[in-house]
Amino acid sequence: MNNQFIMIYSDGPMGSSSLGSLFEKYGYINLPFRKFRLSEYVMGIRDITDQSMQNRFLENINILSEEYKIGGTSVKDRDSRKGEIRTIKPTQEAIKIFLSFKPKTLQSLLSHCFIFAAKHITYKEFNIPIRGFIIYELPQFRIKYKFTQKEYLKKLIKLEGFTCILMNRNFREWSASLISQQDYRVKIPIIEGKISLEKLFLRWKYNQNLTELKDLITIDIESLLLPNTDKINILISKLLKVPLIKKEYLINQRYDLYGSLMSYKSAFTPSDKSFTNSNFFNKLILKNYIRFPKYIRKIVNIIFNIIRCMGLFKMY
Repeated sequence: MNNQFIMIYSDGPMGSSSLGSLFEKYGYINLPFRKFRLSEYVMGIRDITDQSMQNRFLENINILSEEYKIGGTSVKDRDSRKGEIRTIKPTQEAIKIFLSFKPKTLQSLLSHCFIFAAKHITYKEFNIPIRGFIIYELPQFRIKYKFTQKEYLKKLIKLEGFTCILMNRNFREWSASLISQQDYRVKIPIIEGKISLEKLFLRWKYNQNLTELKDLITIDIESLLLPNTDKINILISKLLKVPLIKKEYLINQRYDLYGSLMSYKSAFTPSDKSFTNSNFFNKLILKNYIRFPKYIRKIVNIIFNIIRCMGLFKMY
């Protein structure tokens, strides 16, 4: 059986790690790695023999060989955890062999990198037999490519052995969560606290347009988390065409949320209360923003940021 690839595309806090941790129970390697230049290989910018992906995997392994804080159900949850060593550094001989591999296809390159990295993971064991790999893909915001995200996803969907999933969430809770993350980090609101609701809206709207792509499976965060997790488990079993794993087994397992192992309840209980715990005015604005015409949105955006600069409208 050829290795299968589960690609989970997520822009912002969408529950992708929770979904990936559930797929992992079906024999898929789930690593706390992101951004290994997959889009550049898929879109023909890089040649699969250039070793860039291998070097990126080595960078990740080396970073996680020291105490490092990642994972959890939120930024605050991650920061409250102790740093943890998650990998052992490969030997020079192992690195030499790893880099000497000459892939014939992108799929063989990915398999080679994932299997090598898994051998150096120390914080968990992997389910046997291995059926494939989970790839977390993010929007390419930092680099201006000639291709669009839609064009990239269309190519990914057509790749042999790929099952592509798009995570989705309603605007009010998604934007509140992103703003909450920024507010948690910001120390000087008047300088660092500005938020463009319009940019967030356009970014979210683009994600909604992606849901229309043929053969791209869309999963809303609400349908993934409790009390709906059983239904997603059934969906995964059908997608993979494998026997269903019983709930009795799943509830006693630990789940890898981007490098932090958590109980079933912790991994799938809704924990993001950014919108729910926000004040009345925040709720009013975020709930209705997508309904306003553009000129009204501009005015609302200005008012929202003026009040935020006064230290109000914080969301954490």
